[in-house]
Amino acid sequence: AQYPGGSYYLFDNATGNYMTNWTMPGTQKPNYGWMLPAKNTYNPVSDTILMAGGNITGGGGSYLCRLKIARTSPYAVNTSQYNYDFRSHSNNTTSGISALESCPAQPEKLYVATEDGTFFYSNDAGTNWNKSTTFSVGGGWYLYGSTILSSRLTRDLVWYGGSGYGGAAIFKSTDGGVSFTSMSNGLPQTLVHEIVSNLTESMLFAATDAGPYVYIVADNTWYPMIGADNPIQNYTAVEYIS
Repeated sequence: AQYPGGSYYLFDNATGNYMTNWTMPGTQKPNYGWMLPAKNTYNPVSDTILMAGGNITGGGGSYLCRLKIARTSPYAVNTSQYNYDFRSHSNNTTSGISALESCPAQPEKLYVATEDGTFFYSNDAGTNWNKSTTFSVGGGWYLYGSTILSSRLTRDLVWYGGSGYGGAAIFKSTDGGVSFTSMSNGLPQTLVHEIVSNLTESMLFAATDAGPYVYIVADNTWYPMIGADNPIQNYTAVEYIS
């Protein structure tokens, strides 16, 4: 569980008992995201999660960090971070990390986005990073990179979403983040907070400020899911349940 500002709390799943906590250091945490991005790795025995947006040395910058937690008391937390400052490499040089994704189909792939819409990808598990040249916007809310979804089935397929108030809200890349095309047909002008897929990836679901939406891949169209059981309100998270 996370508290605003990057404080993480570990609980025992069987008993619910509190075990330990840890707070992300750093003097330049992201401004727009009050919850710092976090993601599990695809090595379940590593007891490691990825978290982004701070600096474990306590200084400036926006780094991607690794957090490994011991399974036995006193549940020591060992931290390390990748040697790449996403803030200074963002298009406007002042944007912190706002979205993070690991790739189940390609464990060596990692994706990161910053508040100004800059998109980064790594092909070697974070040792080296590349920046997509597709997005070069200057303001945070124009394309606030709030969600990244990597395909579980298809290599190099990744979806990227954020603000659609100044253009498209969701984009698709089929080359692992090198280039993107818009896929916002049917979506209103809105901010997309999170996207997930069904197991076959024939449908995507989006939580947006304009309500819940479903994308039918065969139709290349988003459809609203507002109805008797889905009130009109902001939807900030979504999870697919089989």
